[in-house]
Amino acid sequence: MKKSYEKDLEAGRILVYGVAGNEEILQRIGAIYTPERIDQGIGLYQTAKATLNKQKKAKIEATQSTRQFNEIQKSIHEQLVRIRKAGRYFFRSQVELREALALTKEIPTSYATWKALVQETISAISKQEMIQTQFTLTGITPEKVSQLQQSMEQLDVMKLQIEKAGGVAQQATVAKKESYEAFMAYCIDLRACLDLFYEGNERQKLEEVGIVVK
Repeated sequence: MKKSYEKDLEAGRILVYGVAGNEEILQRIGAIYTPERIDQGIGLYQTAKATLNKQKKAKIEATQSTRQFNEIQKSIHEQLVRIRKAGRYFFRSQVELREALALTKEIPTSYATWKALVQETISAISKQEMIQTQFTLTGITPEKVSQLQQSMEQLDVMKLQIEKAGGVAQQATVAKKESYEAFMAYCIDLRACLDLFYEGNERQKLEEVGIVVK
C-alpha cells in the first residue's frame, strides 16, 4: 500500500532535520551535502508541507461550495415540482396557461436547461395574474415566487464560485504533487548518500536520530 503524503513528508522531515541538526553527520557527508544543499532540503520540505496544506484547504472550500449549491438547487427543484403540480391541478383544461408554465415539458437533468425551465416558470407566474391568484390559494404567493427568483440568482453566483474553487483546488493539487515529488527525490538522494558513508554497525548512529536509510 502506498504511503500517504503526510507519512512520506513526516519521514522526510525526520531525515532532513535529523541530518541538519547533527554535526557529526554533517561533517561526514559535507563534501557532497554542503550547508547550502542541506538548506535546500529544508526549503523543499517546507514548500511541500505548505502546498499540501493549501491543497487540503482548497479541497475543503470546493466541497463546501458544492454542498451549499446542491442544497439550494434541491430546494428550488422541490418548489418547481410543487408549482408544476399546482399548475396541473388548477389549469388542466386551460391549454394556454399550461403551455405558459411549460407543463408539457419534462424537468431536464442538465443544469442549463433546468435553469431555463425554472426561469420560464417564474416568468409565467409573474406575468399571469390568474396563475398568481390560484397559486396563492396553496401558499405559492408572489412573495414566494420572488424569493424563488432570488434563490436562482444566488445559485448562479454559487455556480461561478464552485468553478473558481474547483480551479483553485486543481492548481493546488498540481503544486502539491510537484513539490512532493521534488522533496521525495531529494530524500532519496540524501538516503543514498548516507548509505555510502554509514555502513554496518555505524547505521546505529543514524537510527539514534530517527534516520532510516533503507
